Amino acid sequence: MKPLRAPRIAFALLALALVVPAQAADAERGRMLYGLRCGECHSESVHGRAHRDARNFGEVLSYVVRWNSQLGIGWRQEDINDVARYVNDTYYGFPCEGPAC
Repeated sequence: MKPLRAPRIAFALLALALVVPAQAADAERGRMLYGLRCGECHSESVHGRAHRDARNFGEVLSYVVRWNSQLGIGWRQEDINDVARYVNDTYYGFPCEGPAC
């Protein structure tokens, strides 16, 4: 059983070495992604209306997650964070909380 430990430990160390430190979301990159995939249907009429469903940054993020899944966009978490940051910064202005900030 001990011989199997060494490869597992080596693999775990390699995986840890490849982990990229978390970075704040890039709102400019989010603007580009949003424009490519969301801009046709969403605009001031969605985000600028008086009654908006999102009440905080977490909810903005959850809407981006939901639409990414429902439409099969295929964004990675980094992309989702970037788009949520852009939408929040541009339309909502909620305090940004969590790893996307």
